[in-house]
Amino acid sequence: MTRPERRPAPCGLSRAAPWGAVGLVLLSGFISVALWVDHSNPVSSTSEAGPTSVVGKPTPSSGEPGSVGGSGTGSVGSGISSPASHPSVSPQRPYVASTLVLFNDTLLPGDFLAQNGASPGGVVYDPGTGQVFVANYYSANVAVFSAGDAPVVRTVAAGQDPTGIVYDSARSEIFVTNSGSGSVTVISDGPALTVQTILVGGAPVAAAVDGSAGAVFVVNEATNNVTELSDTTDQVVREIPVGGEPSGIAFDSGTNQLFVTNSQSATVSVVSVATDSIIANVSVGVDPVGVAYYNGTGRVFVANSGSGNVSVLSDSSDSVVANVRVGGQPDSLVYDGGAREVMVANRGTNNLTVLSGATGDVVGSIPVGNGPDGVGYDASAGQVFVANSNSNNVTVVSDVSNTVVGTIPVGAEPVAVAYDTRAAEAFVISAFSNVVSIVSGISQKVVASVAVPSFPDAIAYDGGSREVFVGYAASNIVSVISDTTDAVVATISVRGGADGLAYDPGRGAMFVSDGTSNQVSVISDLTNTVLARFTVGSHPEGIAYDPGRHEVFVANYFSGNVSVVSDATNRVVGSVWVGTNPVSLAYDSSLSEIYVANYLDDNVSVISDRTNQIVANIPLPGHPASAAYDPGAGEVLVTSSLVRDDVSVISDSLGAVVATVPVGAGPGDLAFDSISGQAYVTNYLQGTVSVLFIAHTYLVTFQEEGLPAGARWYLNLSANAPVNSTGTLVELNLTNGTYQYYLGSANKTFEGAVQGVMFVVNGDGSALAATFVKSTFRVTLTESGLANGALWFATVDSVQQYSTTPSMEFLEPNGTHYFRVTSVSGYASARDQGSFAVYGAPAVVFLSFTAISNVPSPFAFGPIDYVLLAMDVLVIVVGTWTVVNLRRRAREPPPTEIYDQNPFPTEAEGVDPGPFGEHRP
Repeated sequence: MTRPERRPAPCGLSRAAPWGAVGLVLLSGFISVALWVDHSNPVSSTSEAGPTSVVGKPTPSSGEPGSVGGSGTGSVGSGISSPASHPSVSPQRPYVASTLVLFNDTLLPGDFLAQNGASPGGVVYDPGTGQVFVANYYSANVAVFSAGDAPVVRTVAAGQDPTGIVYDSARSEIFVTNSGSGSVTVISDGPALTVQTILVGGAPVAAAVDGSAGAVFVVNEATNNVTELSDTTDQVVREIPVGGEPSGIAFDSGTNQLFVTNSQSATVSVVSVATDSIIANVSVGVDPVGVAYYNGTGRVFVANSGSGNVSVLSDSSDSVVANVRVGGQPDSLVYDGGAREVMVANRGTNNLTVLSGATGDVVGSIPVGNGPDGVGYDASAGQVFVANSNSNNVTVVSDVSNTVVGTIPVGAEPVAVAYDTRAAEAFVISAFSNVVSIVSGISQKVVASVAVPSFPDAIAYDGGSREVFVGYAASNIVSVISDTTDAVVATISVRGGADGLAYDPGRGAMFVSDGTSNQVSVISDLTNTVLARFTVGSHPEGIAYDPGRHEVFVANYFSGNVSVVSDATNRVVGSVWVGTNPVSLAYDSSLSEIYVANYLDDNVSVISDRTNQIVANIPLPGHPASAAYDPGAGEVLVTSSLVRDDVSVISDSLGAVVATVPVGAGPGDLAFDSISGQAYVTNYLQGTVSVLFIAHTYLVTFQEEGLPAGARWYLNLSANAPVNSTGTLVELNLTNGTYQYYLGSANKTFEGAVQGVMFVVNGDGSALAATFVKSTFRVTLTESGLANGALWFATVDSVQQYSTTPSMEFLEPNGTHYFRVTSVSGYASARDQGSFAVYGAPAVVFLSFTAISNVPSPFAFGPIDYVLLAMDVLVIVVGTWTVVNLRRRAREPPPTEIYDQNPFPTEAEGVDPGPFGEHRP
């Protein structure tokens, strides 16, 4: 009988069914729990925040940005508009290579802004001769002028760094303390001005005279003592120790005592002249410096520079009886016996404070010069003289009206310069030093000084005779200096003062404008005699020679025109009306034009020498004073006198100012050396000469990388104007030196890869990369609601971070970005994902978490909960029934028919069973 086929499926089902049922139950439970958690979330879906908050996002500008990175950075200016691929390149420009300081003949690199040529400090009046003596600190001399006349009449050499000065009426002598050389210079006020030098202590700074005893007391700041000198023998008598850093001294004739201010000790030492001993030390204000005695009330006035007040002492009690507030940094003071007032010089506020000698009250304030240092009194005229150390002059004040009645310049004040191309030397004249300084064009140092008459005013070089001609506006003469011997070889009389000079090489003649005579004198450089004179306009000053037309152009200051003179006939052949007060001229050999500086019109008129007509008027930033032509660059250099301390550079092809070069204070005259390319500028108010130089330049290129095509980018280079371009290449011509550059882009998506890169130009050009990269900005994700130290995760785009603090930061480029916040156990998030924008500024994204504090009861069901629960029960019941039924069927015996249908043979049928009892065919 055949057995039926064995079916393994029922047995297999009986083993897997329980696990399948359990899987269905668990799946159902998971679904229910998920739905229940979502349904029971206490935060409503309608409470989510609105759009992402971004802090600092600027409004995009539709216009062209004006700086690198637009409003995001200010490191680069608006730039110079230029062609797309090749921005405009500035031509070579002059700059101050060195500064010659005339008062000590020192050459300093660059544009050195010196304090002034003389720096006058001490000042005293000599009633015997009616003269004023001023100690010039930097010039190491004493300027002497009459109290009735403004000009300085002579200078007397003193020691190094003269500071204090006092008059001895008994001997008619001036005593000058030289702080730098530790000496006292004694000057006789007689016609010969004889000089004696006495060595004293360290750094003598002030002195006082006891006329009855014939003694002079000198304060030595460095050695903290007072040296007593005999004014009869000019010998040191004795030394008296005082306080720390003594700086001022006054003699009290009523008590026969000295009052010495000790700036470091903030005290006044009262010294008995009879016993040479200190009888009291009186505490006063901070940094006491100047001191003065008023015999009418027995009061001593002390200027406290550090505390800005004056202490009033009684000489009977040696104590402070009052403190009076004055100006800033009171340094020196003097008692005015005529007005019975004390004049206090306030260095910090540039004024005089007037105190009543009787009450000590402030009764007036008078503005003076810059940095008032010393004060002197003239009893006969009722005037006070104030030495202004920083403005290089002396202010004269009337003690009747308490007003300024005069100002007297002192010290080295260069007013004109001429250049000798053969000897490579510049000749500089100083108005009040009465010397011509000869400067080597190679070493830029003073190699010689030539004494000349008083108040030289104009200068010119004669290449034919190799001589320098010096004119004097006040003395109607011309001095001739040989550039070989550096000495005056001739003196020529002219008319009306020599205000301007020009050399005519064709005739071998020097043309001299005689200002007050309205004439021009023609001097032969062979015979040094006047060949001819002819009349021009009113008060001729500037003068220039035109070799192309063989004509002389003369600027007539008061008539506002330029006279054109033929050098063959010495006749005026034309007249051109220009601006107000034409003062100087320069000839442009390239374009055959004359440049006229119009002082009060603040412009330069350009005259064609072919038509004698004005072809242009070029405005300037300040009163033009002097002009010179640079043929190599095709430019005219013009100084701005007193208004602006610079030199304007005019392009003769453009007819406009293309640059300004800062120089010293009060630039006046200038001269140009066409061989070396150097220009010399006299700085009248500073006592210096600026040496301008035009250097070789080398091509430096910047290759842009990283920007989209056509994007505008900016290059800001140190010491150069910023440039911009929409191309990939910027070319600049740079002089030797060290530079630093910055990059920026109008497209805020990009920025310079590196900033502030330093590079050196040294005799050769170079190529540099201007690399741009995508700009990134700080993005801060800030959470609120989590407990301190809670760990939370966030992902921006594809970058994940975690933090236990309330914030985390990402660096992202401009554009829109997406974030996602991972759930935190025990907290619900209002926004766990979203987007934010970055546009040229940092951004902040605010997130909030809420603690899940009240878990709902599982029996607090709603309708949907009951439906879910019923589904769970049904799944459980069906699963259980299935398991039980299948197990029951598995235990029932199988039908016998199955074995009858077995297809496999038995052992009895001749087949061996396998190792596991299986039958093998």
